[in-house]
Amino acid sequence: MIESIAIILVIFSILLANFWFWFYWMEKTYCQRFYEQGLYDYEQEKYANAKTSFLKVEAKNPAYADLVQYLGNTFYKLEEYSNAKKYFEQMLKGATKDFTLLYSMGFILQNLKEYSKAEEYYKKASEVDADSLDCTLNLAIS
Repeated sequence: MIESIAIILVIFSILLANFWFWFYWMEKTYCQRFYEQGLYDYEQEKYANAKTSFLKVEAKNPAYADLVQYLGNTFYKLEEYSNAKKYFEQMLKGATKDFTLLYSMGFILQNLKEYSKAEEYYKKASEVDADSLDCTLNLAIS
């Protein structure tokens, strides 16, 4: 009796482990497939399609490599500035001296009519690259 229970538990454990591995593998390949499709669409400048693919990945795995960057840039390219702002804020947490991020955030805020915040980011960007004509012009506008 104990031997048959032990055999059933071993079989159940093997089945459970196989199911878990299959589920993990399906999730991984799902994210990878949509991420790669999003990258392809992004490179082809099909930003609406890239957005759809990247959002599918985010729904399954928000921490997927470089996803925040691509979503932020995709929303930026689509001129969906309120969505872009959310992702650029996340990117800026670890890169306070990145000219492109600072300048882009200023541009996003300017388009959202948050002029004083935009000015702050343009100033930060100009501290990184004092020769930037774009920063100087946008500082004058905002």
